[in-house]
Amino acid sequence: MSKIDVIIPIKGRPAMLRERSLPALLSQTIQDFKVTIVDDGSSSDDFVEINQIIGEFCKTGMDIKLLKNIGNPGAAGARNFGFNNTSSKYVLWYDSDDILLDNKLKTSLALIASSNFDFAITRAQHMRDGELINEYWGEPQAPNRGKYAYHFPHQTMCALYHRQFLIDEDVTWNETINVMDDWAFSNEAILTSHNWVFSPVVTAHYFVPTEQSGSIGSQLTPSKIDSQKRAIKKIVNEVFTKNLEFSAFSQIRMKKHLISLFMSRFSYSRKKILK
Repeated sequence: MSKIDVIIPIKGRPAMLRERSLPALLSQTIQDFKVTIVDDGSSSDDFVEINQIIGEFCKTGMDIKLLKNIGNPGAAGARNFGFNNTSSKYVLWYDSDDILLDNKLKTSLALIASSNFDFAITRAQHMRDGELINEYWGEPQAPNRGKYAYHFPHQTMCALYHRQFLIDEDVTWNETINVMDDWAFSNEAILTSHNWVFSPVVTAHYFVPTEQSGSIGSQLTPSKIDSQKRAIKKIVNEVFTKNLEFSAFSQIRMKKHLISLFMSRFSYSRKKILK
């Protein structure tokens, strides 16, 4: 059995599989993995094309299966559905519009197996409109002396997880959060485990959402605003459950973020009334 399950949720955008995620997996320096693509309600035409693309990559020897998400719709539901229908020792969730560098799986597997860690985090460098910039995902901060930083510990593809840790601690994707579910999930993992490892090595490229990037999330809609607020509430509850508190600096950052979301929501409501 393969050591790693790579789970890719997708809804439409079959070109992302052909141009980014699957070629990146084909180039990995280790091939001890299998891929599960979870379709989350693509159109019939896109679903046919996704099937065709999978067939092309299967001819290279890549182990890929396609599932239709019959759980709750949305990225979080698709990720949970993929997890519940796989069984390898380690799990990597991977969005179709990002790119793993060829050292990703080898580096992460060596890190997590070096001391039987719950998960291993590496960094993803930001790419904006085709250019790499000096910004990164994957700068986790552990709770220290009862304080916790208000931050985004790691992007989806940054962490390789030990399946048993996720099962034992019941760490799952929150299906009530449609956007920023990765933010809530990464914080929960950091707050739950005292046995994880981080390496600053870059093992992926994250495409910053812009009008040209083809990534999801370039516009802040009312539903995304509300979803961010739910993610923040989930993180706050998790911090208090662990008998921690935010530092003064973190509290200021969180309040500024909430004010920004409130103003964005107010702006949308005002525009709707004026129409």
